[in-house]
Amino acid sequence: MSQRQRYELKLLANQGEFDVAHVADSFGVTPRTIRYDIDKLNNLLYNLNGSDAIEVRSKTARLKNDAPHLDILSLDSTAGRDIIASPLTARERTLAIISALCWSDDYVSIGDIVEEYGISRATAMRDLDRVRAYCDAHDVDLVRSRGRGLSIHADEPCRRRLIARVIRDCASIAGSRTGFALADYLRWFSRDELESIETIVREAEQKFDIVLDDTSYEAMVVHIALSVKRCKCDIEAFYTAFGPVQDNDVSTEFKMADFIVSRIEDVLGTSLPQAERYYIGVHMGARSGKVASAHSKSDLNLEFKCISAITEVAAEVGVDLTHDARLYHRLLQHISSSAYRNRVGLLLENPLRDELLGSYADHARLVAAALERSGLSQVVQMTSDEIAYVLLHFEAAIVAAEGGEVRHANVVVVCSTGIGTAELLAAELARCFEINIIASIPFHQVGDLCDEAGIDLVISTVPLQIDMPCIEVRPLLRGEDIACISNVLNQLGFKGSAKAISKSSSDPVSTISSARPLSFPVHSSDQAHEPDLGGHELSELLGGGHVFLDAQVSSWEEAVDAAGGPLVATGHISSAYVEAVIESVKRLGPYIVIWKGVALPHARDRTGVRRTSMSCVRLARPVAFGSTDNDPVRYVFMLATVDATSHTKALMSLACLLRRPSFTDLLESARSADQILSYITSFEQENVMRRREVNI
Repeated sequence: MSQRQRYELKLLANQGEFDVAHVADSFGVTPRTIRYDIDKLNNLLYNLNGSDAIEVRSKTARLKNDAPHLDILSLDSTAGRDIIASPLTARERTLAIISALCWSDDYVSIGDIVEEYGISRATAMRDLDRVRAYCDAHDVDLVRSRGRGLSIHADEPCRRRLIARVIRDCASIAGSRTGFALADYLRWFSRDELESIETIVREAEQKFDIVLDDTSYEAMVVHIALSVKRCKCDIEAFYTAFGPVQDNDVSTEFKMADFIVSRIEDVLGTSLPQAERYYIGVHMGARSGKVASAHSKSDLNLEFKCISAITEVAAEVGVDLTHDARLYHRLLQHISSSAYRNRVGLLLENPLRDELLGSYADHARLVAAALERSGLSQVVQMTSDEIAYVLLHFEAAIVAAEGGEVRHANVVVVCSTGIGTAELLAAELARCFEINIIASIPFHQVGDLCDEAGIDLVISTVPLQIDMPCIEVRPLLRGEDIACISNVLNQLGFKGSAKAISKSSSDPVSTISSARPLSFPVHSSDQAHEPDLGGHELSELLGGGHVFLDAQVSSWEEAVDAAGGPLVATGHISSAYVEAVIESVKRLGPYIVIWKGVALPHARDRTGVRRTSMSCVRLARPVAFGSTDNDPVRYVFMLATVDATSHTKALMSLACLLRRPSFTDLLESARSADQILSYITSFEQENVMRRREVNI
């Protein structure tokens, strides 16, 4: 029975009749085709009724009065899985066809499509054209065979990515979505399996102290559901496409994968092969910013690029962001995650992309330019989705820097679209209201609420059914949202909480879900006050004889050795670290050339590092390091660090100074090391005074 015939049978069982012309038009076929369907359905129903159960009069198909409706409903439910309540649109059929192609190596022909979806051959041909266009857009190869149709030629990782894309596109057809809705995926997976996998992922979050944002959480649940379903198929040969299986990898993401794989077998009775453990681990690493950022520790090149982007944007918008530890760590975490995703080929989508890029168009252009000039666009493919995510972090920092913090009502922010959106929403709330934002949590953790910490109000971007005061707002606040929040705060007794704001509002009617204030444990708030960037001052690291002028060298190796000399002389490092830096550059290329004419020699291998320190060496004559954009190099700053944070403040200061023409001019003309150190010390003192004025 085709999808069209099942639809006709459903109409008859539920309504008793249907308009032949209307159904024909819905499926793009002729009324005669619908009459042929009725003949086939009558043949199918003959055993139930002993005669024709359906008759057509005045272009209307009707179920005869003596036809057994309940038996027809039962027949409909067993004749095949009816995944729709109405005819599929062209877009839905396209996605359904691609899904069928992904699940097997079989060919799909025009005849198969006509039979399955009850459409004309002309419509089926147009559908196949859309299938080709979709696959081309996602770099998936289709194989065409005369007389057999189309088949997807792809390895298992590629099929997974395409299936995940199809599932997400199907879920978004109905319009905007908020939170993780199981109903969006029931056509693909069973409810029991999805609920069990949700529980397992949350167990893994709790066990390893890692909280996924809702987008990542949803992607992880769907990915594991795909893994379970794919393992039930005959796809053993596909697993060779996953790449090397790292049995000895004990990093956090693979520990989580081991836990998830074990729990899947315990709960669902499905034994996932070792390749699936590897693939789940890779997926977890790409989805968890905390996990991915762990891989970036000691990647000073990536750190400096992030710092350069921050200093660039700060200079353009006229807001000092160079002391914002939250912005630095969030940006580094996001770029680390994005780089990880790029390497393993996973998707990144921003549901607020268009709204963000439209609402903050000027800043979006500045951020995109900063990402390009800082070199981050060489680390991550800067799609519009990526730029929108980075923009979120910058906007949250800008709003917070301009607004300050006053703490009154205790507020929890619930946001389903990611950390960046939650931070921007929280920063806007702090700017507009005198409130204390004590936590930002993802939607999927709302069920953990209990009576332990005092919460006055929950502000959420998704509808909540909770027993405490809550209000739903847009992820990007508008005037009516602000008016609603102000009204609710007043009702709760926090009079005068709204600050003087310029946003306009219409006269909204707001309601409180519950008047009884409750409490619950939450993760420590990202919006709580964080200290400035930690670590040593630049002047501190360069002091004590670490600045040397006009070193005579003839190659980049000699330049690195010369930069290490002052640090070896003071005993802060041994020659082993200098050798490690040189070997690293030989292996990885001139990654240490960070600026026009400037190199920052460093290595992840901390062998020989006894103390966090830095040197500044001016070469008598520039030398080439092999950097296409920034050669030749004359100024070499060697950095050695004993941990992941003790150098951060100094690195930020260096990035800011390199943007100052007066500093680069001094590097060129200085006659003594003291001149350079004196300039840097004055710069640091200016920063301290400026920060004090801002805090006052």
